[in-house]
Amino acid sequence: MNNTYIKKPLSDDELREKVALLRKVQKVTRPIGWILFCSIFVLTFLCCWNPFWGNQLQTGIDIFVFFIPIISFAIGYTLLHVSYGRCPNKIWAVVADSLLPDLLREKFTYLTYDSKGSVDRKLVDYVDMVDKGGLLRVFAAAFKGRNHFLGLYKGRKVEFSDIWIYNTNPSHLPGAGSPATFFKGPWMTFDHGMYVPTRIRIRERTRDFADAKKTISNVITPDAEFNARFQVVADNPHLAYLILTPQFIKRVMKFGGNVRMCFEPGRAHIAFNTDRYTFEVTGEEWEMADLNRLRKRFRQEIQHITEVIDIICEGDRI
Repeated sequence: MNNTYIKKPLSDDELREKVALLRKVQKVTRPIGWILFCSIFVLTFLCCWNPFWGNQLQTGIDIFVFFIPIISFAIGYTLLHVSYGRCPNKIWAVVADSLLPDLLREKFTYLTYDSKGSVDRKLVDYVDMVDKGGLLRVFAAAFKGRNHFLGLYKGRKVEFSDIWIYNTNPSHLPGAGSPATFFKGPWMTFDHGMYVPTRIRIRERTRDFADAKKTISNVITPDAEFNARFQVVADNPHLAYLILTPQFIKRVMKFGGNVRMCFEPGRAHIAFNTDRYTFEVTGEEWEMADLNRLRKRFRQEIQHITEVIDIICEGDRI
């Protein structure tokens, strides 16, 4: 089985030219978009004030002129969407498709990569690490993902992607005035090779879960520091003690940064709520001028992924 990619990567020169073109489009559409978007107020005033219109629109030309503010608003909104939304996403996708497959192949074999893909939403819902009770079901939260890849690392099947889970209806949340992010960051699933007789979820206690009822554990370990830092919920609390050995707790304590974990027979799920995507790219000139520096940063982020797997799978058994 050969390594496969979703898209053919560009050379460094082609990549710079492509990103430079997208940046030009971004710079041109932004001021024009704001001018057209804001001109709706002036145009509306002129169309309503001009005595030529009178109290009634009499001809097709009159009606067309009356809709000029609406047309201006629509064009302005579209240009702003291109400048602030589509261009940055396209820049990131072009850079990711060109650089990441080769960098990932340095660590992973039998690689498949999709810059716009994600882990299965049903898997995220099933693992239920975002919140006790499942926000995906309670709030019907929106779900986005990117940087999805599948591969083998030291013989272990690994699936990774960034995911973003957010609420599109803030009225569901008391006092919320804008869309709320429940989770944003890297999510990975991999074979752990350990004896795990029951599903167990471990979640770091952070300000995201200030409600004490949401952080109650049904498993208490002899390690007081671990108990204070993490919530532990197991399908079978008695069997959970076969997993939560001193050696395993020591491994888990190495992680920081709002970590979520779920262990079940055969595989582990690890996620970090970092409020950002992995492998972020702005496309700025200084960033594209030295692509080797960008590659170095991507390698460091890939190294973090493999270190997580190494820590969990150290010794293969708990």
